[in-house]
Amino acid sequence: MVYFSNAENAARDELYSAPITGGTSIKLNAATTSSAYFPFIVSPDSRSVFYISTFNNESLLYHVPLL
Repeated sequence: MVYFSNAENAARDELYSAPITGGTSIKLNAATTSSAYFPFIVSPDSRSVFYISTFNNESLLYHVPLL
């Protein structure tokens, strides 16, 4: 499961993944990004996620493997 949360910082949405069966969540977005934005897209094989984020006023596309 992939989802957004502001659990660590109320002013910042961050991207997380967690097993559907339960367990520990893992933060996916890079520490250098200001915030992760919709939309995020999970690859067809469910092995990675793509998302857009902004750093230094520049929007960038990120690709992160899902563990």
